[in-house]
Amino acid sequence: MKLHRIHVENFKAIGNRTLELPDTGIVVATGPNEIGKTSMIEALDLVLGTKYKASSRAQEVRAAQRFGTSLPVVVEAEMTIGEHRCTHRKRFLKNTESSLTFISGPRAGQVVTGDEAVETMETLLAGVDMTLWNALRLMQASSLSPLRLDSSQALTAALEQTGGQKPDEGSIGGLMDRVRAEYEVYYQPATGKERKAAFEERRQLEAVSRDLEEASARLKEVDDVVEALTRINEQISHDRDVEASTKAQYQQTTAALDSLTELEKEVETTSRIAKEAGQRHTEAKSAHDVRAQLVERLTEARERHERCAQVAAEKDEKDAAVDAELAEAQSALDEATSKVAEAETAEEDARRTLSAVRAGEKAARARTQLDRINELKERISDGQRRLESEKVTSQLLTQLKNAVKTDDLAKEAAALASTQLIIEHRAEGDPLRIDGTELDLPVGQTLQRSIDGELVMEMGDLWRLRISPTSEVMNLARDADQAHQAVESLLGELGVSNLEQAEARMAERKVLQSHLASWQEQLEREQGESTIQELEALADHTSEDVPLTPAQAQKLEDDAVAKANDARNAERQAQARFNAVDKRRSEAHDQALRAKIDLDHAAETLDRLTKELANARKTAPDDDLAQTLKTAEEENRVAKADADRAAAALAERNPDQVHAEAQGSQLALSKATARLKEDTDRQLELKGQLLGLGRQDRQAEVDALSSKHHQLARRVAGLEKRARSTKLLYDTLTHHLDKVRQSYVAPFTGETDRIGQAVFGPDLHVEIDSTLTVVARHLKGTRMEWDQLSSGAREQLGLVVRLAAAHLIDPDDGVPVILDDALVYSDAVRVRHILTEVARGAQTSQIVVFTSAPERYDSVPGAQQVRFD
Repeated sequence: MKLHRIHVENFKAIGNRTLELPDTGIVVATGPNEIGKTSMIEALDLVLGTKYKASSRAQEVRAAQRFGTSLPVVVEAEMTIGEHRCTHRKRFLKNTESSLTFISGPRAGQVVTGDEAVETMETLLAGVDMTLWNALRLMQASSLSPLRLDSSQALTAALEQTGGQKPDEGSIGGLMDRVRAEYEVYYQPATGKERKAAFEERRQLEAVSRDLEEASARLKEVDDVVEALTRINEQISHDRDVEASTKAQYQQTTAALDSLTELEKEVETTSRIAKEAGQRHTEAKSAHDVRAQLVERLTEARERHERCAQVAAEKDEKDAAVDAELAEAQSALDEATSKVAEAETAEEDARRTLSAVRAGEKAARARTQLDRINELKERISDGQRRLESEKVTSQLLTQLKNAVKTDDLAKEAAALASTQLIIEHRAEGDPLRIDGTELDLPVGQTLQRSIDGELVMEMGDLWRLRISPTSEVMNLARDADQAHQAVESLLGELGVSNLEQAEARMAERKVLQSHLASWQEQLEREQGESTIQELEALADHTSEDVPLTPAQAQKLEDDAVAKANDARNAERQAQARFNAVDKRRSEAHDQALRAKIDLDHAAETLDRLTKELANARKTAPDDDLAQTLKTAEEENRVAKADADRAAAALAERNPDQVHAEAQGSQLALSKATARLKEDTDRQLELKGQLLGLGRQDRQAEVDALSSKHHQLARRVAGLEKRARSTKLLYDTLTHHLDKVRQSYVAPFTGETDRIGQAVFGPDLHVEIDSTLTVVARHLKGTRMEWDQLSSGAREQLGLVVRLAAAHLIDPDDGVPVILDDALVYSDAVRVRHILTEVARGAQTSQIVVFTSAPERYDSVPGAQQVRFD
């Protein structure tokens, strides 16, 4: 697994951050405390954690949100897993979403979203060695416990290829093959789960058990029917007693109801007479009230007729005044229209004059524009010639930078590997010669130099010292010299003396390119949408000679336009006045017409009401209506008193209770009769059901299934016993083979010792058990258990173990090594040694360091530093 990029938004202290990672090498991410270094690792765990869906509200998700905000938490990681390169993105807490985009590989171009994206990612991560993923981290806040790596498939596979012996299963006479074959008859080899086909008779036994249970239940149905028939017989006897009792009660309540009927008829008769008397009283009162209303309406009609006559006279007078005002407004409008025609003629003449003056101006501007275009073309042509003659290009400059970087790295590697010679001149005496040249060093001073080649030191004729570096150091020195020669070659090709001069020439090239682009933009902008031919034609255009300047022609047009506008405004005002007066004339005319209509209507109403009152008095005088109302009031009083007396007598008999008792007894009798019929029908149904159940056949079925159940139970018990015995033998032999696999420990111990000796010294040895866990350390003749080591030693040894695992594993199977502020307990000497091993491991592995002390990693060659602000 390779990580290429981690992107985080709104995660704890992080606002927006992206960390790019190379396929191999060391990346040192630096920044002060609480800048969010460890948060980058926590964010990576959230996006790769398959238990964290985008909709998750887990504590880890809620704790990641920036304090005091409601912003969503966004985490994105780009990685390569096996043959797939993909980007996995999750957005938590707000507008949640998940996506998995395949960049390259068999599924390139595919995009999966939602929960399906998380599930697909879980499938991809199933091929990643998660033991190794969790182990190759050294976190600031993690414990200093030893690593256990035996469950890492990638490491065990690498150890087998490196020198661990595979178990010779044939050494036990093929027994393991036969036991495995028998084991796989009953169990799945990968999971250890039972095979369904091997235990088919167990499922048959379960099916027979279910059939036996169902048959027993059907046999029990016969007994249930017999019991139900006994209960229904008892219930029918009880129902008959209840029916007889309710029938007697019904006869008593019916007799009481009959005696109440005559009294109810009397109440009905008196109520009807009272209702008829009330109706006559209402009709007499209504006739009396209608006559009074008619007299009142006639009085109101006379008053309204007088008001309408006065209003009609006033509206006629106003209508005549508005007609005179409208004639005056029409005359003013005609005069304004004439003045507008004169002003518009003068305005058109002024515009023709201004157009002629402007045509001459355009020809002059076109000539000026052509001059500027020709000047810009000359600049562009000259700049392109200069650009073509420049040797420094972006590609060659990049090659030079890479060569300089390689030269610096080679020098650093040679310096780190070289032995340092320190010479101190303590007193006057024989001169010291180095490679035949006397050393000129004043007394009391010290000289330090690296030994990257053979060196001869002489003092007088008595002493000669020859110092030769190791072949590795000489190779590094030769590599540094070759890298330097490559730099010199590129400098010569470019015609510069150093990288800074090449960068300055490149900067000049970019400035020239910028100027060319700017001139080209000016040329396009200057020319605009017109062609050169159009500009030349415009420049050659000649117009009639007008003895006015553009300003004078413009003023002439402005004055004409102003006068025309004033005339049009005056016309609009006259038109507006005419429209307003015409509108008021229409309104006055309408008002006079409505006033006349109202007057006519009021006269008609007065005449109609006068005739109506006269006709009504002929039919029934006012005094007759008053006498009829008085008589009806007396009759209504007497009839109402008789009805109240009859109703009181009926209330004393409590008629509601009598009716309720009669209805209740009738309902009780009906229910008792229905219940007796229902139970009798149920009795007949149970008798028929009992005849059709067939008890003897059901008993025979239960006996047959019981026999079959017993036989299957015996066979299944024997099968399970044989399967358990096979599993026990298989587990025993597997345990024996596991002991053989302890041979993996040797190559892992050797690699751990090799890296550890560069840190602790040449006599270091570590004890590693069969779980690939460090048990103890041997150093300078002393053995110390892991828990006896200091925090610094455990931290250093833990990093050594991680580097050993990363070095042994195939890079395609490996995972990044992540260090979060590691080596905080370590002294400077051991830090320098262990960082040398980190640099070697980075040649094939990804190593990511998060630290607040970047100077700790300054001595690591090739380390790429990224600063978090």
